[in-house]
Parts: sequence; structure tokens; C-alpha cells
Amino acid sequence: MKASFSPRVHWDCPHIQAEQCLTHTCIAVSGELDISNAEDLPEAIAKTEAAGPSLLILDLGGLEFMDSRGLHVVWEAQKRARSEGRRLVLVRPPAPVFRVFEITGMDTRFEFQ
Repeated sequence: MKASFSPRVHWDCPHIQAEQCLTHTCIAVSGELDISNAEDLPEAIAKTEAAGPSLLILDLGGLEFMDSRGLHVVWEAQKRARSEGRRLVLVRPPAPVFRVFEITGMDTRFEFQ
């Protein structure tokens, strides 16, 4: 059985979509994830975490840009996932965005698919 969230998981956040299945939840982020909108993602993640999925997939494949604030949000989600026994998997973003992970050394701290 598959239940879907509205494509607008969160008011005024058309760049974040979530889909929940029995075994996992996927949150897809598109466009930019930066200081101007990075606070939208933690709210979407918190709503998802409340459902208690054992696997959370954060799809960054649609990102065009991410700054250090966006990276911080993703890192905080990773820390919570580990402390709560949940697995967080990131869908690899395009090369320019992945470069943010590489230059900060964070590319080795996440599970990418």
C-alpha cells in the first residue's frame, strides 16, 4: 500500500515533495537549497520522521545549487537518523552540487545511491 503526501508537503514549498511507502519515505528537493529556503526542509523531514520510517531517502537529484546552510540541514538529518536507528540515503545530486559534499569532506559521511 502506498500513500502519497501532497506535492506541496509544506506551505509555499513547491521545491519539496514527499512520498511515503510502507518501508520508506522519499523527500525530493529541487531547485536551490540555500540560506533563503533551507528552513523548509527540516520541517518536511520532521513531518516524515514522525511517521517513523526505517529508511528515509533524500533525493537531491533535482538540486541546481546548495550552499553550506543546505549542507548543514542534510547533516543534521543524518545525525538524527543515526541516533534514532534510521537509515538515511541520499540520491546523488548533479556534479556541481555534489562538489559541495566533496570540498567539505562530507561525501564520505553519507550513503549515496
